[in-house]
Amino acid sequence: MTDYCSGLPRVYGRNKKTLMLSRWDGEVGDAVRLFGDRIFHGVPLPLLVGLGANSTGPTEAINSAGFWEIGLYNVPAGSPSEEPPVPGSTYWRLAREPSTEEMLGRPVDLGRGRAGGWSRDIPGQVIVGLKNYREDRDSISRRIPEPLRPQALDSPWAMALAVFGYVESNGAVRAINLFAAELAQFDEQQRFQALCALVADRFEESGQTDRAMAYPLVRAMQRFQCGRVIAEERGLPTSWWPVFGPAEGVIEHWLTLGRYGEPRGCVPQLEPSIDPSSIPARQGSSAGAIVAVGALTLAVAAALGGGWYYFKNER
Repeated sequence: MTDYCSGLPRVYGRNKKTLMLSRWDGEVGDAVRLFGDRIFHGVPLPLLVGLGANSTGPTEAINSAGFWEIGLYNVPAGSPSEEPPVPGSTYWRLAREPSTEEMLGRPVDLGRGRAGGWSRDIPGQVIVGLKNYREDRDSISRRIPEPLRPQALDSPWAMALAVFGYVESNGAVRAINLFAAELAQFDEQQRFQALCALVADRFEESGQTDRAMAYPLVRAMQRFQCGRVIAEERGLPTSWWPVFGPAEGVIEHWLTLGRYGEPRGCVPQLEPSIDPSSIPARQGSSAGAIVAVGALTLAVAAALGGGWYYFKNER
């Protein structure tokens, strides 16, 4: 069971390394390399394996959320009163799409039951699972302000939205709307990191967390770390992956705390504060009329934008 100590994103990624590499090197990785770019064009393929980090494997069938979630990507598969995948469920619908069969070259195995034929169809699970994430990205994108909807569908922002939509769309939408004006000033390569920093900064300043906001953000950070560990271990490019700057540990702390609660058995992951005076002001701003936000946001924006950072009129 994941808790604060194991849920810190970089710890989570390290703990999942063996499992992630096993999938990358095996049939799951083969399917991702074959089909992944057709569903998420331009996205690093290791991330597409990392998206399934919350599942124990292709035979997983759980119903703790009140509905079946099955396979490598825990795709919703209908009411637990019936055997999965239930006709009409998300898994069933995506599996039956003509584009799925065209991609796979055959029908996805929809043999029902907890150990039905679906549980042995790895390529089918990969296509269905990735298409489900793509649908979640598109669904949540329609719920956020138009200027923040992803234009580059291979960007970290677009993929973070895919995880938000899969995990907890309501909390993510609320966080995005809260900081819409600030986020609009970041490009899509940096916007996910900025959102994490802004939410963590809010938690730090208020001394109060919000689980619904923290949950999708920390889950996205975890998924990204699981993909990144594959790229690092297999000598693949890492330039796509989000960079959080020197305040990464503090951001991880506040978002993980918001999702999992107080640490038990480990030390909170806090790092030295960043001195705002060492970061140059935003070009064209009136230093006499504005006050910088917290050290978290300053540190991330400075690391990402070469000293460019946000201001607000009141703390």
